[in-house]
Amino acid sequence: MSRHQRDLFADAVRVYKDLRAELPGAVPFWPLGLPRWDDSWIALGLRAPGTSYLTVWHRGPLAAASTRPGGRHPSREDADPAEVTLPIPHLGGQRGQRGRPVTPRILYPAAGAGLSWDPGTSALTVSLPRKPSACVLSLA
Repeated sequence: MSRHQRDLFADAVRVYKDLRAELPGAVPFWPLGLPRWDDSWIALGLRAPGTSYLTVWHRGPLAAASTRPGGRHPSREDADPAEVTLPIPHLGGQRGQRGRPVTPRILYPAAGAGLSWDPGTSALTVSLPRKPSACVLSLA
């Protein structure tokens, strides 16, 4: 491995060690729903006490997805955006109140993703311009 690859690997192990104690009691959630085979964006969340963790993948359009169910070809609406908005309702407020303050943080890799939290809608917008790419995040 190159020096850069070793550093990425060491960072990944460090992040895992930092959060592994919370994983056994965490409850999974899927902000975008359960993924389909040809989804461009996939998100898996783990809800732990005090913190929610998210892993977000931007796979881009898959070659096998050249046609959609029913033989429909991809259209302009099927374009692959560089960002996705993830609803995280369990971090929202009660009955119309604004959501509580949430600090999104990129845990891994250290660069390459952009984050924006909207407390009014309890939604996180994640930007991953490169395809394929992924990131691990925390929301506390």
